[in-house]
Amino acid sequence: MIAGIGTLSISCNGDDSGSDLPNIPSEPAVPEKNVSEEEPFVGVTCIEDSVKIQLQLFNSDSVAVDTFTEGEDIIFKLSVTNISSEWVFTTPILEFSENIFDVYSSDGTYVGKPWDGRLTFLVHSFLTPDMLQEHFCSWLEEPIEAPETKYTEEFSPTARRPIRYYKLERRQPLPKGSYYTQFEVSIIEGKTLTIRMDFKIV
Repeated sequence: MIAGIGTLSISCNGDDSGSDLPNIPSEPAVPEKNVSEEEPFVGVTCIEDSVKIQLQLFNSDSVAVDTFTEGEDIIFKLSVTNISSEWVFTTPILEFSENIFDVYSSDGTYVGKPWDGRLTFLVHSFLTPDMLQEHFCSWLEEPIEAPETKYTEEFSPTARRPIRYYKLERRQPLPKGSYYTQFEVSIIEGKTLTIRMDFKIV
C-alpha cells in the first residue's frame, strides 16, 4: 500500500516551577504551527510489517518536490525506519535493491540511474527500534575515479546505517518531460515491494 503521510510533531514540556536550579538562558521559543500550516508530505510511503519506507525527491535547495526546472539537480532519498518496539531482521544491505532510483520516461522507456556502485561496511542486517536508514544519491554529482575518496551520498545526522553510492560516469541533465522513478526493495527477507514516484521536468 502506498500513501502520502504528513508530519506529526510532538512537544513535551516539563514543569520546573518548584526547582531550585538557576534559570539557564535558552533559544527563543519557536511558535507552533497550526495543522493547517504544515507543509504536505511530498513523496510516497509504504508500510511493510514493522518497517516504514519513504521515497522523496529533493531539489538543489533541499526542498522535497515532484517538479524540477530543466537542468536542475535531483536528489533521491529513500528512508527506512523500524517503527516497532522490536528488532527487525532485514536482507543484507547490498542485496535489498539492485535497481534503486531507476528512472523511466512516462512511456516506460528506461532512462538510467544516478549511481554505478555502492559500498557499505555494515555486517549486521537488522534495524533496532526506531532505527533510521537513509539512502541519498544525486543525479548530477560529478563522477569520481576512486570510490574510497568521495561519494555522491550525503548523510543526515540522524542516519545510523550509511550506505554509500558513487558514480564513475557523469549523468546529463534530464530534458523537459514526465518521468518516474521505480524500483523494487526487499527490506524484509522473502518480501518484495515495488516503489514508484512520478515527477516532471519543466
